[in-house]
Amino acid sequence: MYWFVAKHMIEIETFGVIGSGEFGKVAARHLAPPGADVLVFDNNENALLPDNATRASFGSVANADVVVLAVPYDSYSSVVPALAETSAVDALVVDVCSVKIKPTAMFEISHLSDRENVLMTHPLFGPQTTNGGGVAGKNIVVTHEQGERAGQLLESWGEKGINLVPMSAAEHDMEMAKIHVLPFFIGRALLDMGITNSELSTNYFSKLLALVDVERHHSPELFKTIQLHNPYAARTRTELIAALSVLNAQIEADARVQDDVLEVSEQMDEFRGMLDIVDDSRIIIDGIRFGITRRVGMYKAKNGLESLDSKREAEIEERVRGRAIQEGVSPDLEWAIQRIMMDEVVREHEEIRQL
Repeated sequence: MYWFVAKHMIEIETFGVIGSGEFGKVAARHLAPPGADVLVFDNNENALLPDNATRASFGSVANADVVVLAVPYDSYSSVVPALAETSAVDALVVDVCSVKIKPTAMFEISHLSDRENVLMTHPLFGPQTTNGGGVAGKNIVVTHEQGERAGQLLESWGEKGINLVPMSAAEHDMEMAKIHVLPFFIGRALLDMGITNSELSTNYFSKLLALVDVERHHSPELFKTIQLHNPYAARTRTELIAALSVLNAQIEADARVQDDVLEVSEQMDEFRGMLDIVDDSRIIIDGIRFGITRRVGMYKAKNGLESLDSKREAEIEERVRGRAIQEGVSPDLEWAIQRIMMDEVVREHEEIRQL
């Protein structure tokens, strides 16, 4: 599409990295153009640096030709304004965060996006995948690039064998809600369960263990960024939990099905048991839903938004009625149930607003 048609004339002599965490080290070691002096700043003066990097002050790194922001997203609120105030106006500021909508908005608020050179990216690799193998053949998503220095840096990455994948910030976060959010979420749950190897292990089970092992080496900051700052993450997790609840209900219901030789009373007990499992699953899902709507209520109260959104309610009614028809259920019944829940949500939101 775009970056390798012509060589760029501006030279990158200094390559700065803010943050010497897991990815900061990868950026310093693998993403600097050949011949550039690599400068790294970290608040922790004892943080280890790659062999090719020199420790420097925040001001020195901010005034490099290229400045890579390799800190957790939770640090952006303090680091981005400082970078906007301190960095050279012609410096190329590079974002490498694993989510893209929020960093893009942060760059716009701080006016970094008004600069001549800006590059918003997500490298799809880290220390586990580059140790011993380098970056050739790896992917970097690019959601925004502007300026000649951005073009030159992308050109140098292409020459290293990196695959550049252009897409919008929203497209990226929607894809990452599947590619990152789900594996990290499942891996962390299995890790917390204490799942370990077994002498009866199969290849299928070994794949689960591999997922757990990858998650074991992820930093808490990366996990938090992916789960909390991708706007599509909560929905993806909820859909997974709901699917697991429904699947569990189906399994439990099937387990209660007996031969037709049961007495009538016993058969009725089996049917009732199956219904109880389905009802319990519905309550679990309702609990998840109300947990989310309470967060919505706090957000609305904080930002002065109305508890009632007529347009949103109309959209929900259309969706609920349509889905009910698909499932062969009375749309009037399903909307009546949904209406009761939504009225309860509005009541809770009003209570939250009074706190």
